[in-house]
Amino acid sequence: MESEEAKALNAEVIKLKQQLDERQLELQQSRLREREQRVLVEALRQTITTMSSTVDLDKVLDHILDTIEHVTPYDGANVLFVESDLVHVVRQRGYTEKRLGRGLAKAAHTHYKADSLATDDGYGK
Repeated sequence: MESEEAKALNAEVIKLKQQLDERQLELQQSRLREREQRVLVEALRQTITTMSSTVDLDKVLDHILDTIEHVTPYDGANVLFVESDLVHVVRQRGYTEKRLGRGLAKAAHTHYKADSLATDDGYGK
């Protein structure tokens, strides 16, 4: 009889341990999401501060790319301006340095029709 009680108790301990492990993982994931959100909020705050403290568009664009790299490291990134139905690259980083597609380096001087870049999912072609 004690053996059955010991087995039941052991099964309950295992179940509780699994639940505890699951809760700890959820807590770690929650803390990671919170940290990511804090980094993003700080990046946005810094960008707004830069935008309001200078009229130098080049500094603002460089700051945006710097900030994005802190939030989401990238191999290449660009800033696009949309004017009416035209889109053009106004600042880019990483494409020529890492040889990430020679066509992208030329893209800085190219204008695109806005509707040619968008797809139904909103992520572009």
